[in-house]
Amino acid sequence: MRKVVALAGVGDLGKYVCEELLASPDFDVVVLSRGTNNTKNNKWFRDRHVPIHTTDYTASSLLSVLDATHATALISFINIATPLYISVHVSLLEACRLSRSCKRLIPSEWVGDIDTFPLKPDYYATTREPFRHVLKV
Repeated sequence: MRKVVALAGVGDLGKYVCEELLASPDFDVVVLSRGTNNTKNNKWFRDRHVPIHTTDYTASSLLSVLDATHATALISFINIATPLYISVHVSLLEACRLSRSCKRLIPSEWVGDIDTFPLKPDYYATTREPFRHVLKV
């Protein structure tokens, strides 16, 4: 049985991950999006028969999509350089915790060497570091 992986905030990097998941016989992919404003991205996904689900990124909205699609993992590509990053990722985490199927969250930590420089780029001190603390609790 193929596992469903949900991708949130997919941009260029997310497309590469999506391509690799689609190339595997083990995975199906769904995309979470705030809306249909980015028609270039949406066309890319439609051309590959990847469903796009609209969400407002509240935990209840995310939970609805995760459970409806039977997603088993959620990968975030949401790169916000303000504290809004924390609330969005807390919602992603809460939805995964409440979901019947999705118990894995990979948060958006796609920049830099976080082992050696955990607070670089500078905005990580006010965005990623507080969310890392949430994950430890």
